[in-house]
Amino acid sequence: MKDFAHPGVFWLEIPLGLLFVVLLLVQFRALAWLRGHVSARFFRRFTVYGPVTVVLHFLFLFLLGQLLLVAAAGPFRPGEQEQQVSARRTIIALDASFSMVAGDVTRGFGAGVGAKSRFEQAKIFVEQLLPALRHEPVGLLSFSGVTVIHSPPTMDHQALRQLLAGLTLHSSENTGTNFDTVFTEVIHLAMQKPDPCQVLLLSDGEIPYQRDYDSELQLLREAGIPVHAVGFGTRQGAHIVLYDPQDILAGAAEPKVVRKAHTRREHKHLQRITRETGGHYLIVEQGDWVAELLPAFREDSPMVNWKSPGREDLSHIPLALALLGLMVETLGLAAWTARRRRRAGERPFLEMRS
Repeated sequence: MKDFAHPGVFWLEIPLGLLFVVLLLVQFRALAWLRGHVSARFFRRFTVYGPVTVVLHFLFLFLLGQLLLVAAAGPFRPGEQEQQVSARRTIIALDASFSMVAGDVTRGFGAGVGAKSRFEQAKIFVEQLLPALRHEPVGLLSFSGVTVIHSPPTMDHQALRQLLAGLTLHSSENTGTNFDTVFTEVIHLAMQKPDPCQVLLLSDGEIPYQRDYDSELQLLREAGIPVHAVGFGTRQGAHIVLYDPQDILAGAAEPKVVRKAHTRREHKHLQRITRETGGHYLIVEQGDWVAELLPAFREDSPMVNWKSPGREDLSHIPLALALLGLMVETLGLAAWTARRRRRAGERPFLEMRS
């Protein structure tokens, strides 16, 4: 199946067609003038055109114009594109639990561009990190009491940005944070290929219900998968309120309060995860931001060929045909001019008139 990257170019068919009609009419008028003012004996010394040849020549030129329009429209067909990328994959795990709605964001690190919650600040962190990962596959998942895989590792970072922009907190039914579920999904994604893998965990580290994730942590350690963590929120914390979703949907003026809580950033779990997997731990409250994480992300990694869906550009085909036609046109004009000069040399026009 073939398609065009710039189909709007074909609107130029209208002025192009009108131009050729006008030029053809002008040529017919010129031929008529010559027949009325030049003897048939000398007619061919002024033009090689006849009623048929002029039409054929202009059809040939019109075809060349069509080929140039097709080339400008950017014809392509679906295919695969191959590029050199890092063999290492990065899996981004974003905490989407209830506590991430807290507004104790650190000024100057995401808040200055519109972050009003820990969750929004974490999304900004990922957005600013992606350019540094442009040469490697990146996956995205979010977690709370459950884990949602939004994308396996991919080189389509534009699609990742779109997914990230539309990412929201999980429903109030899954307000807690379970590291065991997110690490289980990470391990499944990482084990799909033998290539190196690393994890970026963005969370406030708060676990309202203690759950054991020792076995998952051990698997990550044995597989050589480092987990880099970024802690959001402050040690002082903030109060958060959970309203009844039914009241909110109904547009109640004073929705019922389902839960009130005080939340703050917890070091313990995030420090343990990074320490035992060989990762790096950042704390946004202390001024750590993307630049502090980049050295850990830029360690040497072997490069591999990565095939991804793409498009095969076909514009070179009509362009080459058009250039070939122009060469034929140029050579034909040169041959006709040389022949005309030879004839003029044999019988000069002034001598014939005398």
